[in-house]
Amino acid sequence: MRVALVVALGSGCGARERRAETAAPIDVEAAVRSIEALVVPATLPAHELATRAGGLQLTDTLSLRVQSEGREIEALDDRARIELAPGGDFTAVQENSRDLGRSVTFVGGKLYVQMRYGATVERRPEHGEAMRLLDDAAGLLPATFRLLESFLEVTDGGTAAAAGRAARRARLGLAKTPREVVSLGAQQAWRQRLSVASIEGELLLDANTGVVLAAHLAARYRFPREKSEAEATLVLDRKLERTGQDPVIHPPADAVATPRRLRYEPERRQLLRGLEGAP
Repeated sequence: MRVALVVALGSGCGARERRAETAAPIDVEAAVRSIEALVVPATLPAHELATRAGGLQLTDTLSLRVQSEGREIEALDDRARIELAPGGDFTAVQENSRDLGRSVTFVGGKLYVQMRYGATVERRPEHGEAMRLLDDAAGLLPATFRLLESFLEVTDGGTAAAAGRAARRARLGLAKTPREVVSLGAQQAWRQRLSVASIEGELLLDANTGVVLAAHLAARYRFPREKSEAEATLVLDRKLERTGQDPVIHPPADAVATPRRLRYEPERRQLLRGLEGAP
């Protein structure tokens, strides 16, 4: 489901485990003045949101257009909608303009997963799996911020209001001098040659908890692609609603129980490896 950012960039976690987490406070005053401080709320994992802000509904959208050699080579719209209860139960629906999607519900210690147009499968999650699926569903903002982090500058935009809460506005723009890019490995070495033409946007932070209540980020940048360059236009929005409430998460009525997790891709690779020595 992170197809958009791939192009642009190139037993389960139960309620008891989640309540036991200790969340370090976010320095809101520092976050509206420093990218180094703002990166904390901007990349906060989704499983920490309910711990800090209570139950909530979150909607992320991302629009990506990529051109190379005068023609559009990628057009993709991604959307995620999440309902998260304070105890850790959640429903997360992801979909994109390629008619791909996934729906995940975690409630009562069980996972209910449906790939688009497929059956809803009920099973016990593997260790930490529910948390990983939740964080992945809400991964558009963290991934986008990390991509552009070294090119961002932030200024204090004063007070605001969002999701029925007092907020502080962190205005985002293009830094005059990009900060040094820390190498993230060979597969992402191309980021060191990223060139950003424009950035504009803002994050609205909860004045008390520092959680991002709303976000808008638009950017144009160039990156290497094979023997040429590509130019991407990206627009991301996040909106939190019903913060502090306790949504009731229900298991899907049409779920089919399975005794184990289906692993089509690993099994396919294992079969292919068995054919490597065949004549």
